[in-house]
Amino acid sequence: SIEYIKKIKEFFEKNNFKVEYDREKSDNPDIDFVYMSHAKHFIKSGGGFSSLVEKMVNKNGGKSYV
Repeated sequence: SIEYIKKIKEFFEKNNFKVEYDREKSDNPDIDFVYMSHAKHFIKSGGGFSSLVEKMVNKNGGKSYV
């Protein structure tokens, strides 16, 4: 949800991380998957969708975190 994303963004900013977020809410998981798969850094959650994204991020030269 948008509120969840805002909380995560605030957390990282409070801990001196630069956060770039340039997407509006999407209702299309395929578009979200492609977008997230090209992230330089990806923080994995516990679901299957997140696990698939993590594999693609790593394959595309990004770094994932658990």
